[in-house]
Amino acid sequence: MAEDRGSRPASPCILICTLDDDDRCLGCGRTLEQISRWALMSRAEQWSIIDELTARDSVE
Repeated sequence: MAEDRGSRPASPCILICTLDDDDRCLGCGRTLEQISRWALMSRAEQWSIIDELTARDSVE
């Protein structure tokens, strides 16, 4: 099923909010900066992060 890129994506937060030594969340994979700016980001920025997280998950 295709995602509706015309709307904002859901936050990738899975409520496991612990940062590693690189300030990346062990739960959702976002950086501390991405987490703190999420609500202020444009729809395109949010989708870009979702795409980045999805690509990283497929490599790991």
